[in-house]
Amino acid sequence: MLLLQDRIPHMATFEDLPVELVDEVLSYLELHRPELQAMASTSRGFNHRTRKFLFRHADNLSGNQHPLFWAALEISRELSSLVHTYGPVAIDPRGLISLVNYKVLPVLTALKRLQVRLGSSNDLRSCTHDIFASGLLERVESIHFIGSEAMTEGLPTSLLQGFMSQPKLRTLTVSQIRNSNNTDTTHDTLLTQSKVTTLEFFGRANTVLSYPRPEQGLRFREHFSSNCLQYYLALCPNLKTLRCVDLKPNFGTNHRGGRTHNPCHSAFSRRYMERVLNTVADTLEELTYLITNDISVWAYGKPINFSRLVRLRSLKIAAILLRPKDHSFVAIGDICKLLPPNLEKLQLTFSNVYGVFHNANCDPLLRKDDHVPAERYAWIFHLANGKRTTLHGLKTITLIDAAPLSDHIMERWIPPRDVVEMYEEVDIHLNVLLCIHLAQEPIWKKPVIA
Repeated sequence: MLLLQDRIPHMATFEDLPVELVDEVLSYLELHRPELQAMASTSRGFNHRTRKFLFRHADNLSGNQHPLFWAALEISRELSSLVHTYGPVAIDPRGLISLVNYKVLPVLTALKRLQVRLGSSNDLRSCTHDIFASGLLERVESIHFIGSEAMTEGLPTSLLQGFMSQPKLRTLTVSQIRNSNNTDTTHDTLLTQSKVTTLEFFGRANTVLSYPRPEQGLRFREHFSSNCLQYYLALCPNLKTLRCVDLKPNFGTNHRGGRTHNPCHSAFSRRYMERVLNTVADTLEELTYLITNDISVWAYGKPINFSRLVRLRSLKIAAILLRPKDHSFVAIGDICKLLPPNLEKLQLTFSNVYGVFHNANCDPLLRKDDHVPAERYAWIFHLANGKRTTLHGLKTITLIDAAPLSDHIMERWIPPRDVVEMYEEVDIHLNVLLCIHLAQEPIWKKPVIA
């Protein structure tokens, strides 16, 4: 009598697959890591054949992995030791970190970055208590809290101080959490208690407040009130680096209820910028100040004088800050007088209307295969003379055209022989990136959908 197993043909297992087929499976699962991790945790043969591949992709884990994979992490010290980033951690309706995810956190001995997704203000209080209790802060270098529309409070000052006091924590980031009434108090506490040397301001729609430790600096990604920038600079007497990127003007409300722009009260007006520079003139070594492409905001006033920044080594600014209101460059000698005397690196980013080789009397767009006439690059030729007069330490000059949303290519300009010889003579590296427009009508702004 034949036994049942004798009637059933031998079933192929993963170990029986040819190497070529295994490689093809792995190439597909390259884009589906959760599937691979779940399969590896449930199939001993699959785990054995794909061990190196699995470990290579275990560095960054998300909070929605297969539950069996967390069990594999608890069992395998080799696997858990490779995990450096973990998040976003899911929060259940009770305001607690999901149990299957939370249990594995202490096992991740090499964890350096943790992301936590919050559902409400209660989540913030409960999960931070669990994080402190788990001992994670003894080894984690970065924590990112991701909020939601239900968040009504910011991080309490006492909680921020608790995070900042951890020896290894370098960056604490809070995103998509609305500012609370104590936001200014929170910022003041961090600024005055730590010797902040770097400030970064980014014009973005979503609020992201980062509170790094002193050696990393302090970042803001939000819209500002008219006194915000100068206010925070005044709290940083040791500031060495200031970066302001994609800043937009502030708009008030006129007597008819509509929005209006007042140059005198704008946080990013020329007059306001002069006051900002006075605040950091004695300490600043690196300045990046790139404004929005809308040059109509800056179509007034005199060029800004950066020469008061006596310790500045690197200057990256919108070129329009060195232009008067007619948008044409002042005399080359005057440009050099506006720059810091100890400057080593200069980068000018041009607007969407007046590019590197354009002035008020020239066609503002370059097409592919266009020839650049000598009168348009004459100012670049003479700019090198600034090293012989006032800018003795200048080493690098970078000029960048603005890029539109429409089709275009960025090409490096090959200077004529006379320009090359001039810059070699004064030992300055010149780098010019030109925007070549491929569309007949360049698009600079996203269309507004009614």
